[in-house]
Amino acid sequence: MAKHHSEEFFSFDLDTLRAGEPVTFEVYLYLPLNEHVIRLIAPPDVIEGTFIERFKKKGIRQLHIRNQDHAKYVEYLKAKTIAPTPAAPSAPPASITPVPPPPSPKAPEVVPDPVAVDKSTEPSPSNTPPPEELPPPTLDDVIPFIPDIPPEVIFKDLLVGTPEDAAKATEHAGHMVKKILEDSNTSAAEAVANASYEHANSVAVYSVLFAMGIGVKDKSLLQDFVTASLAHDVGLSQCPPSVCKVPVLQHAGAQKNQYETHVARALQLVDELGFVVSSRARKIIEQHHEKFDGSGYPAHLEGFHISDHAQILGLAELIDSMNRGFYDGKKYTLNDSIALVCKIEKQTTFPVYFNPDIFKKVMLWIRKGSGLDFMAQAASVVDETRAQILDSKPAA
Repeated sequence: MAKHHSEEFFSFDLDTLRAGEPVTFEVYLYLPLNEHVIRLIAPPDVIEGTFIERFKKKGIRQLHIRNQDHAKYVEYLKAKTIAPTPAAPSAPPASITPVPPPPSPKAPEVVPDPVAVDKSTEPSPSNTPPPEELPPPTLDDVIPFIPDIPPEVIFKDLLVGTPEDAAKATEHAGHMVKKILEDSNTSAAEAVANASYEHANSVAVYSVLFAMGIGVKDKSLLQDFVTASLAHDVGLSQCPPSVCKVPVLQHAGAQKNQYETHVARALQLVDELGFVVSSRARKIIEQHHEKFDGSGYPAHLEGFHISDHAQILGLAELIDSMNRGFYDGKKYTLNDSIALVCKIEKQTTFPVYFNPDIFKKVMLWIRKGSGLDFMAQAASVVDETRAQILDSKPAA
């Protein structure tokens, strides 16, 4: 999802699209509230009749194309499909009268015996019926994803590397995400995958790195992490900009309630636009703002009722939100964001955001790769704060 700039796009009539034919240009939907665009179709996608009708039913008559593809659109309009005219059947010579073929012999009518048993459904030694359910997939059915560069190396360079190392790590991470999406059946990922929407892409990178760091190798699961990351905040396009610009910790009252609708709006957009999203990715989107202590949204799930996958994406989302100032208005470095999350989780005896097992595994993976022990740092800070509070109390 990217910001819309009027000079980059032109609108066209939805009726000019032809069902059953591939397009040679990208087609976008414009969301006027926040001036964002979502890519709907890309070459060589074939236009389906249901695609056209779905938007017509919602009163949408205009879609958008980039100006750079204007010539392709004009050629598309010119290349109208002409159905071949069927050849007329040749008439028989006038001197010959065609003879109709003899009727096929009529098969003798069989009257079923009302008491006879249909033995075709009975199993026999040579015709054993298949089981009603397929066996669950085994490890042999899982297609592993093998990255070109180990995820701990990429994250280490992002965390403690030089600016040059971090730039290279960012490039490697982007390449890795694109490679994960190869052969993916999802269309939502492609629809919102845009380099200018940096938060979604960063969440995709962090969630994939964290997942691989704690042992996830299944490519289809990693694809779901990427898809969910890229689509997780698409519902914000339906919220007023005045709400979206306010840091999360400053939300209150009606503004807070309005902001929290973006999860349901994201799922609604995924459905209405016909994106192909797996049930697992959908669940990640639905639960990525739930908190372990039950104070999250939209369903206020708590504890182990929250998907582990959603918790991983939620951690990635929270860290990048802190990086960009979305959390409390201050932009943190990646190091400081992780340290702040650890501090929040250590301040109380019961975790606020995350399943402690998942959280600990990710932090141990970070420590192993970078040598930075954020959990120990957070514990030390919390202990010092408590000591200062106790020392400041007047003696009885």
